[in-house]
Amino acid sequence: MADKNTARTAFFLTGAAVGGYFLWKFLQGSGGTQASSQTFSAETMPTDTVTPIEKKHTMTHILHLDSSARGSSSHSRTVSGELVAALKAADPSVTVTYRDLGHEAIPYVSETLISAMYTPAEMRTAEQNAEIALSDQLVAELAAADVYVFGIPMYNFSVPGVFKSYIDQVVRPGVTFDPATYQGLLLNKKAFVITARGGGGYGPGEAREAYNVQDPVVKNAFGLMGVTDIEFIHVNNTARGEDVVNGALAEAREKIASLVQAM
Repeated sequence: MADKNTARTAFFLTGAAVGGYFLWKFLQGSGGTQASSQTFSAETMPTDTVTPIEKKHTMTHILHLDSSARGSSSHSRTVSGELVAALKAADPSVTVTYRDLGHEAIPYVSETLISAMYTPAEMRTAEQNAEIALSDQLVAELAAADVYVFGIPMYNFSVPGVFKSYIDQVVRPGVTFDPATYQGLLLNKKAFVITARGGGGYGPGEAREAYNVQDPVVKNAFGLMGVTDIEFIHVNNTARGEDVVNGALAEAREKIASLVQAM
């Protein structure tokens, strides 16, 4: 049987041993109505100490991400927007950072980015600093928010490629999880995940459960970072006619009303 630590290290990017990697912490900033252009710097930390990015669980700032390639015809966009509007109506003081991943270029992980992630900030080259700047910003946005609202359609049983690229930018050893303990470092966060699926039957015990790669990708990646309070709102059977779609949207809206009331 393979060594447990060896199996674990294969999880992230290159599969290299994590024992000697440098750890970083981020300077946190406040959110706005749009994704901030401010760059958050990182500094080295002792390898035996990782400080969780912990906040009291209150709803003061929402990070809203959409990942559908479609525009106004996207059901995941429609419902994620309605959820954010409902949360803001419940508390008008809440601020929102919005990113349209579906229409924004989130690059694939590169060799330069990997090397930058495992190099102390003060030792990085100019090329590494340029490559890691977006990742730093995305992580800072995650850290600043109390509540996440993600609109994620199902593409070929999984998440859109751009959302996977986003995950690869923010799942970082020593920054969003401790590689020594696999403890998540983004604490006291709540996530709402709105999915849209052309078909149905992907839930536990249902006929297509085995095909559902979408939910586990989200649960595993964000769970590793410490985000375990995840509520899924599924809009199923969107390819089956107007009446069926309207029924699915009505169910989603009913669940939203219940969840917001419970916040």
